[in-house]
Amino acid sequence: MKINSLTLKKFRGIKDKKITLDSKNTSIYGANGTGKTTLANAISYLFTDAPATGEKDFSPKTEGTHNLNHTAEMEIAADDGCIVTIGKDFHEVWKKKRGSQSPEFSGHETDYSINGVPVKKKEYDAETERLCGGDSKKVLMLSKVGYFAETMPMNERRSILFDVCGDITDDDVMESAGLTELKAVLKMPGKSGSSYTVEEYLQIAKSRRRDLNKKLDELPARIDEAKRALPEGGQEVAEGWIAKAKGDISQLEVEKAKILTPAAPDTKVEGLKAAIAGIKAGIEKGRQSFLAALNAQNTEYYKQIEGFRKELHKAEDDLLNITRQREEAQRQIDSMNARRAQLLQEFDKLKNSHWDTGKEICPTCGQKLPADAVEKLRANFLQGLASEKARINAEGKVCSKQAIADTEDKITALLDKENALQEQIEKLTAQIEAEPPATDGNITDYE
Repeated sequence: MKINSLTLKKFRGIKDKKITLDSKNTSIYGANGTGKTTLANAISYLFTDAPATGEKDFSPKTEGTHNLNHTAEMEIAADDGCIVTIGKDFHEVWKKKRGSQSPEFSGHETDYSINGVPVKKKEYDAETERLCGGDSKKVLMLSKVGYFAETMPMNERRSILFDVCGDITDDDVMESAGLTELKAVLKMPGKSGSSYTVEEYLQIAKSRRRDLNKKLDELPARIDEAKRALPEGGQEVAEGWIAKAKGDISQLEVEKAKILTPAAPDTKVEGLKAAIAGIKAGIEKGRQSFLAALNAQNTEYYKQIEGFRKELHKAEDDLLNITRQREEAQRQIDSMNARRAQLLQEFDKLKNSHWDTGKEICPTCGQKLPADAVEKLRANFLQGLASEKARINAEGKVCSKQAIADTEDKITALLDKENALQEQIEKLTAQIEAEPPATDGNITDYE
């Protein structure tokens, strides 16, 4: 499917505009607010009823207007070679209620058309689906930023990715992700060589989890029931056992504390420990001083990086502007060459123009015209030739060899600027991606 043309009338601020694409790859650029986004939204709206920007409550209506028809129409070359024109007409609906003197606004409606013939929405949607190869969401994927990654349901994204990249098995995933142990978990008990799929095992796990949660919920009631089932005096016996066990545990804790209590300190050992502690304190002090100096150094480094980033962004913007100027200059040269060739043909034709003596004969009576009339006709003829030559010479100055050469020099200069900016961008990028002057990665933590 290819788009031949797009026509908008009173559509989101565009009064009347026709864009001719002729099924070619087309780039549309311009200043902010000139309608670039509106064109993209119109194409998406014609196919899917939704804008490319994802705007909620999208309306093709020009803000602040009433009683107007806001239309969008697109001519498409389908894959089968047919030319199809689809269109939408969005407008207000005004109805006069019984007993009312004037109509009242009751909402909006959209009229649909195919090849200029009004159709129902169902027929229109079926035709747009056909034009999009059976899936109009392809238009949203191509035109709406983030639609595939953020808006489209996960299952649909997964299906599309498998169509593009080929399907993969559970074994492939487990091998590549280092999850080979899951293969043993997925094996069906009692069936050699048979395994559950991940989806099947997930359902089994969910079922088991529900059963376990149910049993956990039932535990308090079952404990109460067991307590009630104890014979008379049985609960007191059990509580006695528990009390004795707690006493034994307390005694063991006392013995453990005795075992872990250190003996009298060894003076020599304590002295060594104090010396080691002093050394560690000195190391830590030096380490903190180094980190403080390092942070100060790297702070200045990152300030420089931020400056490089700003320069890089400006250089990239300058490069884009210069590239556009060069492309526009190249289009001017192509236009001047075409016009120059046309003017040369017109001039050659004038050089071969001569006075037609047949014009000296009266077309009515066939007699020769008076001398003064012939002279006037010849003068008008010569004056016309002179005027045409003057026009050609005037237009020729605009597309002369010198004008073309000047424009080519302009392109050469722009190319030099592009190359210089490219070098600047590469240099700035290298500076931004360079490693920091120092890190604390080599500081050893002595213990």
